[in-house]
Amino acid sequence: MFNHVNHFYFKIGFMPILISLSISFSANAEVYKWRDSRGITQYSDKPPTKLSYKPTQKLIRAVLDEQSACTIKSPAKNTGAKKLFNMNFFSTTMKPSTSTFGGLATNNSTNYFTQLSRSTSWIVGGWAKPSSTVVKNRPRTVSVATATTNLSGTTNTTTTSTTQALTVVATAPTATTTVTSGSTSTTSYLPVVDVSLTPFGSSGFSDLRIRYKNELAKRNTDGTGQFRTVCDYTHMNNDDALIFPNILNASHNHTYFGNTFANANSTPDSLSTTGNSSCRGGIANRSAYWVPSMIDTKTKAPIAPKVNVIYYKTDKSSEVTVPPKGLRMIAGNSKSTTEQQYITRYTCNEDYNTRKPHVPACTIGSTMQYLLHFPDCWDAKNLDSPDHKSHMAYSNGASCPATHPVRVPQITYNVHFDVKTDPINWRLASDNYQGAGGFSLHGDWINGWDQTILTEFVNNCLKASKDCHAHLIGDNREIY
Repeated sequence: MFNHVNHFYFKIGFMPILISLSISFSANAEVYKWRDSRGITQYSDKPPTKLSYKPTQKLIRAVLDEQSACTIKSPAKNTGAKKLFNMNFFSTTMKPSTSTFGGLATNNSTNYFTQLSRSTSWIVGGWAKPSSTVVKNRPRTVSVATATTNLSGTTNTTTTSTTQALTVVATAPTATTTVTSGSTSTTSYLPVVDVSLTPFGSSGFSDLRIRYKNELAKRNTDGTGQFRTVCDYTHMNNDDALIFPNILNASHNHTYFGNTFANANSTPDSLSTTGNSSCRGGIANRSAYWVPSMIDTKTKAPIAPKVNVIYYKTDKSSEVTVPPKGLRMIAGNSKSTTEQQYITRYTCNEDYNTRKPHVPACTIGSTMQYLLHFPDCWDAKNLDSPDHKSHMAYSNGASCPATHPVRVPQITYNVHFDVKTDPINWRLASDNYQGAGGFSLHGDWINGWDQTILTEFVNNCLKASKDCHAHLIGDNREIY
């Protein structure tokens, strides 16, 4: 074996940066090692396709801050935008625009900058910028397509169209919203979201992050098995690929983990083949995980989660099987106004044994987390269903029901937040009621795993009754 080192120089401003690419050759395999622009050592079995400087969040924020809130600057006069163009930010081709925030636009609808549009009014639960009381009349025809896919690959699509004459009355900054459709009026208590305060998230990893680890998982004696992956927050938008497929900005605000390209147009095929991943293992797991955003109603700011620790576990190791490619589902009820027993719970890290059905009054400086349990029994026929729930069922620690005979790993979201403001003001973007926030907790999942790697996890950890923690695959390898 011998090493060959190449040095690459990049110039940022007046400061050159040296990046070394160290390539190791052996008779059987090639392992590539290099330092990325953050100074973090990376490993891969494939050479990096492109080494380029990625802007830091500080730089991005500075670029955006130099944009005028009321004036669109052309990229030719906007040095910050030009800098991002030159960096080919997120590997997406950008182009000048006269209609998007800061003059930035892209040909790729999945790029984060398409979510930074500015408006002159509050939009309840939506992307907007505050001003004053606004009334908008928006007659429109809404078409919602519901697709059901079975194991043979046949997809049945039902499209429902309705014409709505909507009058939306929104008052900045605190009033509720009255929606009139025909002769029916309802009052909305959805929190107002100022998306100009949306925090930046992880850009994820573009490579497969698996390596040798001289550590074996411990066997459980109670017939249980589990592994978990840790996924960083990536982005927020008002899309929902399951409820409103291919319709942009049709939902309340969502927070995403995993696949960085997840949006309204996402499908199991698109997720499993494109996008970076913010999860351990990199593109071994391109699944999309999303939940309603947590909003600080005092500032209208969406709150970035610290992390999502996602469990895949079973209490029946002898029965569990690998989730099929293309499986997707929803857990929880977005319209709930009361406790969702056995599905959701909240807790503070200073008193973990005290669990609440709503956002608890955690101490500032502590950590708050919520848990969301997905069903673990599948009907073995449909990869999805019209309500995105009926093809799945909960075992609740017993055998799977006859209608849903196949046991799959139970997925549990453990979403953590650093408590920096008073949680009494925190509400989910889907909380459409008065009272303590958090009752409407729900989440979506679309399987975007590399099926070979997912099968290894299930066989080596769950079926083998082992605890693989948050990194082990169970066979002297780990994700990182």
